[in-house]
Amino acid sequence: MRVFTSFQNIALYLYCFLLGMENININISIFLVSVSKIAAILYLISVIKYKYSCALNKHFTTPLILIIIWLTIVSLININAYSSRIVDIEFMLNILLFILILNHTKRDPVVLEKGLLVFSLGIITVSILFFLGIGLEINQDLRYTWFGAGHNEIGSKLATALIIIIMIKGRLKLGRSHLLLIAFMPLIFWFMLKTGSRTSVLILVASFSIWYFIKVFIERRGLVSSAVVTFFTLVFISLLLYVLMQSELSVSRFSKIFDGESSLPLGGRLYLWHEFLPIIQDNFIFGYGLSGADLQTYNFLGAIESPHNVIIEVMLYTGVIGLILYIIFMYRIMSASYWVYKYSGNFLPVLLLPTILGFHLTAQGLTEKIVWVLIAYIAGSYLYMKNKSKSHENSNCN
Repeated sequence: MRVFTSFQNIALYLYCFLLGMENININISIFLVSVSKIAAILYLISVIKYKYSCALNKHFTTPLILIIIWLTIVSLININAYSSRIVDIEFMLNILLFILILNHTKRDPVVLEKGLLVFSLGIITVSILFFLGIGLEINQDLRYTWFGAGHNEIGSKLATALIIIIMIKGRLKLGRSHLLLIAFMPLIFWFMLKTGSRTSVLILVASFSIWYFIKVFIERRGLVSSAVVTFFTLVFISLLLYVLMQSELSVSRFSKIFDGESSLPLGGRLYLWHEFLPIIQDNFIFGYGLSGADLQTYNFLGAIESPHNVIIEVMLYTGVIGLILYIIFMYRIMSASYWVYKYSGNFLPVLLLPTILGFHLTAQGLTEKIVWVLIAYIAGSYLYMKNKSKSHENSNCN
C-alpha cells in the first residue's frame, strides 16, 4: 500500500511540475502528445489500485456529472452531417482528474499543497529556460511566449506561481529554502511582463486586493494593524505601477483598453463574444451540444471557434440549464475557499480564485489543466477541513 501511495504522489507531483510545459509535445508513433498528458496518464494508472469513494464528494461532483449527462444528451440530439462530436476529451480528462485528485487529497491533505509548490518549481524551470533563450518565441507585437504557449495562458500561470510562492511558506514550513524560491520571483515577474498578458497583471492585483480586504475589513485587527497593511498595500501598488510604466509593452497593452479607436481593445474578445450572441440566442435554454455547436459556429463564423469565455461556452453547449448547474458548482468552490480561510486561516484557496476566474473569463477554462488542479485543491482542502471539523465536534460530544 505504501509503495502505491508513494507512486501516486510522485505521479501527481510530475503532473503538477509539467503543467507549465503543456506545449512541449513528444512524438509517439504517429501522434503528438503533450508531456502533461503523458503525466496525466501516469497519474491515472497510479490510482487504479484505489477504489473511488464519493461519499464526501457529492457536494462538488454532482453538478459536474449532471452537466456531462446533459451535454451528452444534447450532443446526441444535435448530431449532423458536419459534426458527430459528443465528447470533449480534454474536458472529460480534466473532470476525471479533478475527481481522482479530490479523493487523493482526502487521504493525504498536504499532497496537493506540495503539488502546488512543485508547480511553482516547474514555472521557475520554465523561466530559467526562457531567460536562456530556450523555447523563446517573439511575435510581431514583441510579446514573448514559450514553445508557442498562449500569452495569457503562460502569463496567468506565471502570476499564479508568484502567489503560491508568497503564500505557501507557512503551509509547508519551508524555512530558509523559501528564500531560494523568492529569489526567482523577479525573473518570473519579468517573464510575465514580457508576455504582455493583461490578465496576469489583473490576477496579481485582484489577489492582493482580496488579501487586503480580508485583512482590513474582515479580520479587523485594529487601527495600527490596518494602517500597516494599508501602507504595504500602497507600496505594492506603487511598485507595480512603476514597473509597468517602465515596460513599453505593458503600457501599450493597457492603453488599448481605454483607446476608443482601437479595433481590438481586448485582443478581439469583444468582437468574438458579440459574434457568438446571435448563435446562443437561437437556442439559449437547451444549447446545441458539441456537435450542434460545431455546425452553428461554422455556419456563422466560417470555422469552429472557441468564445474564450466559459460562460458563453457553457451557454453554447448546454444552454441555461447547463449554465445554472455550472454556476452552482463554481459558487460551491468559491464558498469552500472562504470557509477554508475562516476555519484554518489559510489564505491560499481564496487568493487562487482570480486565476480560476481569469481563465474562465478570458480563455478556455474548461480545458485548462491548471484550473482544475486549483479547483481540486480548494475542494479537497474544504472536504478535509470539514471532515476534521465534524470529527472534532463528535469527540467533544463524547
